[in-house]
Amino acid sequence: MAACSCSRLRAVSALKSAKGDREAAITSLNEALSMASTVDPNLTSLPQVQTNLLEPNIRPGAYRSPSPGLGRSVSPSSSHYQSPGQLVTPSPVPSPRPSLRAPTPQENNSSYVVPPLHIDAPPLDAPPPYQEFTPDPSSRYTPPPTEEKPQPADKMMPEPPTDADPSNSPVPRPHAPSLLPDPPSNDQEEEWDFRVPDITLNITEPDFSPEEGKSMQFSLRRLVSGLQSGIRVAQVQRYLSFFTVLTLRRELATSLEGFPSIFYAVATNDEKIVWAWVENGGDPNAVEPKTRVPLLAFAILRAEVSGKDTTAVVMTLLSIGSSISVIPRILYTPCVDDPIEKLPFDHRYPEFQESGKAWCRPWVSLKLAATINLTQRYFLEKTVSNRGPSHREIQVAQAHNAMALLGVGQFLIGQTSATRMVAQKLLSHMALPRSKPLVMAFTGPSGHGKTELAKRMGDLLNLEMERIDCTEMRYETDLFGPKKPYIGHELGSPLNNFLAKMTAKRSIVFLDEFEKTTRDVQNALLIPFDEGRYTDRRNRQAVDCSKAIWILATNAVDNIILDFSEANRIELFEPSDALRQAELMNNLSISINKQLKTEFGTPLTSRLSVTIPFLPFSPTEAAVIAHKFILELKRKVLQSISISSKQLVGHVILDLQRDGAICKLIADEGYDMDQGARSLQAAVESRIGDALVQSYLEEEGQIDDESPVVRYVVDLARDGSLLVLKAGADRDGKARRDERSPPLRAPANQNQAGTAQAGAGAGGYQDFPMLTLLSNLRNM
Repeated sequence: MAACSCSRLRAVSALKSAKGDREAAITSLNEALSMASTVDPNLTSLPQVQTNLLEPNIRPGAYRSPSPGLGRSVSPSSSHYQSPGQLVTPSPVPSPRPSLRAPTPQENNSSYVVPPLHIDAPPLDAPPPYQEFTPDPSSRYTPPPTEEKPQPADKMMPEPPTDADPSNSPVPRPHAPSLLPDPPSNDQEEEWDFRVPDITLNITEPDFSPEEGKSMQFSLRRLVSGLQSGIRVAQVQRYLSFFTVLTLRRELATSLEGFPSIFYAVATNDEKIVWAWVENGGDPNAVEPKTRVPLLAFAILRAEVSGKDTTAVVMTLLSIGSSISVIPRILYTPCVDDPIEKLPFDHRYPEFQESGKAWCRPWVSLKLAATINLTQRYFLEKTVSNRGPSHREIQVAQAHNAMALLGVGQFLIGQTSATRMVAQKLLSHMALPRSKPLVMAFTGPSGHGKTELAKRMGDLLNLEMERIDCTEMRYETDLFGPKKPYIGHELGSPLNNFLAKMTAKRSIVFLDEFEKTTRDVQNALLIPFDEGRYTDRRNRQAVDCSKAIWILATNAVDNIILDFSEANRIELFEPSDALRQAELMNNLSISINKQLKTEFGTPLTSRLSVTIPFLPFSPTEAAVIAHKFILELKRKVLQSISISSKQLVGHVILDLQRDGAICKLIADEGYDMDQGARSLQAAVESRIGDALVQSYLEEEGQIDDESPVVRYVVDLARDGSLLVLKAGADRDGKARRDERSPPLRAPANQNQAGTAQAGAGAGGYQDFPMLTLLSNLRNM
């Protein structure tokens, strides 16, 4: 008997030690059973209490299949089925020695279907699991007998056949199931955390250097390792310059560790690196192979992982051809509506079932709705309504290395007509070269994108730009500098020196506030505008400025533009007919040209190549402009604290809940047509920035370089007022969202932002259900 007990202990020990390894369990258990049977032939099974180690991990209340691996048949009436809350173990009926072998092909051909086996062994010191039993309607087993109330004889149902007679048994007696791993279930959705693998080099490999392209073959692995170590776009371009176009297009279109290479470029959150990748062969419409998440959605969702604003990368992808058809429109149309308010995304939105959107399953759509911001939704919606470039426009842009010009509208909020007119004029000037330079007049109220569009053109076309403030230009010497032999001629002027440096090269000269100039200054520009030539004041050398793009920004005709916009508000701000809108803009340009003749005279006005009107912002555009300044505020307060540099506000994470509603409120109350974007910037600073800094400075304790990261939340109270709420932060800088108290009530004056703090307590954000919902989504 001692040997028998020893054998039993060995069997139990073997079973415990093989917790997660089924194949090892098969070998160990069979050896233990063989040894035990030589000592005690009557031993036919293992101790019953230990079989739970091989029981399926069944959730409470779920149907449970017979205990696998014990080689005995189980009838519905056996003690295997117990009432809920009791330990479920097989009945210890004597049976032949259990066999843990896999079933033979003949056995597999039987009509009995072995239920899937999922082993999830508990810790050795854990108590036996208690599982509840609920019959599965799809099973042919009958449920456990229960007491029933007596029924009238005429309503009595015939009794089902019992299991006493094998011929009447509803289910054939099962064979012993295999303990080999089960194939993956197709019903299980594979979730992704939107991270790309870390690419590390071997210890013996040197760190990536762009100069290795001179002597080594192209290595995508080494290049990506360099990206993840923080190399900049200039170093990427340097490395790519050593290889042929065919090599780059072949290599950058491949995958690394199962991910298309462009996913690693997007993960850097550097729009210039993304542009360089696509320009050399990266696919802007690539998808993650397992979950089928498209690159555009990945760029949006990276904000949840990195904690950084990914709007610039999203705008870049839209400008270079990423398809928006893969993003469900309910998430961004209308853009000012917060998608989180439209939950749940169920059968009411059939577009989720369309081909190309099947990747957007519930676990993705929830995260996407909580992550996509107002500016991203705006540019997605804008891309839908805009006409894409034609094949010939693309051909002209490629020939002049100006492909980025076609996507300039994806970087400017509002002014859709203005950007379209600029792009068309530039393409026309490239397709049919002229000896005269291109001279454009940007007209419209201050703060509506004239300077921003000029800067974007320079950035996208890689052109140097010189901005001249014309409020100080009274004489032509102020603009170009004195001529030789006058004192100071050797210094020239900023514009003189810029033109000499960029002779015969494409460049941009931006003359801001041009209406402040005098006739003397205007007349000095007639020859450069008309003939494209100029003489350097320092050395009398000829300068070719025929390839320069001259932009005159003026507010001289604001009254015409404002009156026109008010009279045609519906057609301009809510266009349903693109041809009608183009006709309106052309009529406005004609009216503006007539007024410019009065302001600047016919000689100068006749040299203008095109006049571009800049309209006031629509309500939606004003809200997006406000969101732009909020994003700038978020980046500013998140920066590091530096006592030595007197940078005392930092380490602050600013969260916007329902950004569409918040920005719409700021725009409705703060937008002024005469001031444009500057009025919205002032509104954001006063409504959010001041309230945030005030709460930050009221905190106890000294500010130091190692101060923890804290989180502030901007949301709307039920009365529509704006609140800035502070949440606590742990040592890791993560907000403690499980410790909240009701925020202070908003001030009665809705024109002032209130500040409330959320500390420990049981109340939570009871007046702000959206905060609770988004907090739960982050913790999924």
